[in-house]
Amino acid sequence: MSYTLRFQIKPLLAEYLYGRYADSIENGTLHLPAGCYLQFTLQELLSRRPANALLRETGNLCLRLTAPHRGKNPANYNYLTQDAIRLFEQRTLNQLQLELFDRMMKERRLSGVPYIETVRCFIEKYNIGSISEDGLMKAFWRWKRNMKSKTPSQE
Repeated sequence: MSYTLRFQIKPLLAEYLYGRYADSIENGTLHLPAGCYLQFTLQELLSRRPANALLRETGNLCLRLTAPHRGKNPANYNYLTQDAIRLFEQRTLNQLQLELFDRMMKERRLSGVPYIETVRCFIEKYNIGSISEDGLMKAFWRWKRNMKSKTPSQE
């Protein structure tokens, strides 16, 4: 039997996941690949469904739960608390930013591609419509400024 989990996350992150793992979608349900960082995160965060929890969840992300070789069986562990959803969102955002910012830096350094062009390609590739190019560029510049402030000054 296949178990699914539906919950609400930020639209940008749902679009990213559906775009990033487009080859792992079946009937609108996303199956995170085995060995994927977010799959490990999901397995770690799953808990037993409380007696007062709704049986039918709503949300913009629907994930298929698989039984790992060892660990939590989705027949018993198929619920995410609000704290767990926030942590899953944060780790998804970290993955998105790592992928995008790394690509931006590499393409700029190796091919001289402008940052904004890389952002456009990223948005198009993953079919992201909930954030503008400017929004992702601002996030990149904030990240870059934070990286500079964390780097020890050379004297």
